[in-house]
Amino acid sequence: MMRLVKVENAGFIARIILDRPAAHNALSLKMCQEMLAALEDVSQSAASGSVRIATLEGRGASFCARADLKERAGMTPDEMSAHSRLIARCADKVAELPCPTLAVIEGSALGGGLELALACDLRVVAEDTVLGFPEITFGFFPGAGGPVRLVRLVGHAIATDLLMTGRQFSGAEAVALRLAHTAMPAAELPANAMKIAERIALFPPRGVNALRALLRDLDKAQVEHAMRLARQLRDELNEDVMVAERVRGFAGRK
Repeated sequence: MMRLVKVENAGFIARIILDRPAAHNALSLKMCQEMLAALEDVSQSAASGSVRIATLEGRGASFCARADLKERAGMTPDEMSAHSRLIARCADKVAELPCPTLAVIEGSALGGGLELALACDLRVVAEDTVLGFPEITFGFFPGAGGPVRLVRLVGHAIATDLLMTGRQFSGAEAVALRLAHTAMPAAELPANAMKIAERIALFPPRGVNALRALLRDLDKAQVEHAMRLARQLRDELNEDVMVAERVRGFAGRK
């Protein structure tokens, strides 16, 4: 059976690869379930010391387009909420890995795909990558912690702009907005991303992980409250008839 999420190890580096290129790595239920299993394997390897850093990558033309809206078009409101929560569990699992994480973003990272990247500690992008949160055009908002993590990264004003307009922006602008750390030509991205991972993997892991824990603990209680509120509101929006109509309309155009 073809795996939709693969883990490839290179020394102390675990490469978590979304491998559904024909669908631009859209987050189907099966892909999310496989991602959780892959993340658990990486988590255990990191806890044992055999993995010191994990990269999150997409195979093919896209990092991760978004949730699979074709699949979602046939879902009931309860099923849509369950799908949203599953994507949120994937993002949370990325954030909870006991080692640093690096998102390697090329092609496009939209909606839930961008939320996965925001859950990582570091993000490197191709200059011509297309990023954005298009959810508002369907009548809802990112449900996997994206708004909360985005505000922490770029501030309230910029987050409001990106979320409320649903506009797309480039990898180069992502760096200017402080959403990504480095942008470079697409041809240079894989090798340079690996160099960053290799550099971090060389450092004593206890010190790296202690620093990471300190940085992530800032305002933790406030963030957890915001996450709970976001998921409650998103579940309510999944019951909106207009939202369902817009999702079905988009899926029908594909």
